[in-house]
Amino acid sequence: MQFSSLEAIKQAVSANLGVTVLSSMVVEEDVIEGRLHIIQVPELMIARSINVIYLKDIALSVPAVAFLGLKNISV
Repeated sequence: MQFSSLEAIKQAVSANLGVTVLSSMVVEEDVIEGRLHIIQVPELMIARSINVIYLKDIALSVPAVAFLGLKNISV
């Protein structure tokens, strides 16, 4: 299945159409209010790529350039 929004995914799970993997931040309110339940899967390690987007024709500010420099720092 494909959905156009995170809210649509949560609604599908609430309608018992399946399960999903979402960030805990996305479902925090639903969990607090008892609509959804989180199952911890310790052996499941998910890596994801994250993209930085910005306006093409606008010069980046000094703080923005410094932020982009953090991409090569290992934590």
